[in-house]
Amino acid sequence: MIKITVLVAMVSSDLVIGMFIDKFGIGYWEDIEKWAQTGDFFGGILNPTFSFLGLILIVYTLMQNKLALKQSQQALETSNRELELSRKEYAKSVVALNAQVSQAQIQTFENTFFALLNQHNELLDQLKLKKVALFPSAMIGTPEQQSRYAKELFGKDYDLNQFNFLDQVGIVLCSQGSIDGAKSNLLKFNDELKPYFILLYQILKYIDEQDEKFNPKRYSNILRALLPNSLLILIFINASYEFENYKMLLIKYCFFEHMEFRLGMRNPIALIEGITIYGRDNFGENKSIPAFEKDCHIDLNVANYDEIRKVAYVSLLMRQ
Repeated sequence: MIKITVLVAMVSSDLVIGMFIDKFGIGYWEDIEKWAQTGDFFGGILNPTFSFLGLILIVYTLMQNKLALKQSQQALETSNRELELSRKEYAKSVVALNAQVSQAQIQTFENTFFALLNQHNELLDQLKLKKVALFPSAMIGTPEQQSRYAKELFGKDYDLNQFNFLDQVGIVLCSQGSIDGAKSNLLKFNDELKPYFILLYQILKYIDEQDEKFNPKRYSNILRALLPNSLLILIFINASYEFENYKMLLIKYCFFEHMEFRLGMRNPIALIEGITIYGRDNFGENKSIPAFEKDCHIDLNVANYDEIRKVAYVSLLMRQ
C-alpha cells in the first residue's frame, strides 16, 4: 500500500509538471508575481492530491495497527491457553507424582507389616501346637473337681486336656473369681506368652504410627481376624491392669468388638469385671455384652464388683 501511494504521488507530480512545461515551457520568471502564481498552481493541484494520499496512508496505518492489535490479542489468548494447559498438565504431574510417592510409602509400610504378620503367625502357630496338660493341677484341683468344672462349662464331663494350649490357659484363667486373680495366674505362663504379647504390641504400634491415608484400621482388622477367641481372652486379661498404652491401642482398634465373653455355657466373672475396667463403651458393636446385661438385668456402665459377682458365673472351685 505504501509503495502504491508513493507511486501515485510521483506520477501525479510528474503529470502536473509535464502539463506545466507543455503549456508554459521551461525557464525563470523575471516577475515575482509569476513565481507566486506558479506556486499557487502547483500548490492548488498537488496539495489536495498529497493530502488525499496522506489520508489514505493514515487510514492504512490505522488498519494495520488494528490488525496488529488483533493479532497480538490472539497471540496473547493462545499464550494464555497454552499457559493454562501447561498449568493443568503440571497439576496432573504433581498429582501423579504424589500418588507415586504415596503408593511407594504404602508399599514400604505393607512390606514391613506383612513381614511382622508372618512373624506373628509363626508365634501363633507355635502357641496353638504347644502340647500341655494343665488338668488337673494346683489351680484346678483334683480330677473330681476338674470333672465338675467341665460339666459346669460344657454340660458334660470333658477331658479339658484335649483343648489346645490357648484354650486350656483361658479355661484356667476364667476359673478365677476376679480379673486380678486371672491376671496373676496369667503370669505363670509368661515364658510362653510374653514374646507374643510384645510382638502384638509392636505391630499395633507400627500400624498406629501411620498416616490416616494408609487406613490403619484396615490392617488392624487383618491382624484381629487371625486371632482365636481364646487368645483374645488372654490379651484382654493381660492388658487389663497394666500396659496403659497397649490397652489404649486395643481399644482404639476395637480388638474386642467380636470377642465372645462366654466360656462354654457361662459368663466368667473375671471377664465381666474386665469389661468395667476397659469401659463398657469401648467394645464397639460387641453383641455378647448387651446380651449378658439383658439376661442378668444389670448395667455394666455403673455396676460394681459385688453386683457383678451376684449375677456372673463364679466357678465351683471359687465357691468351695
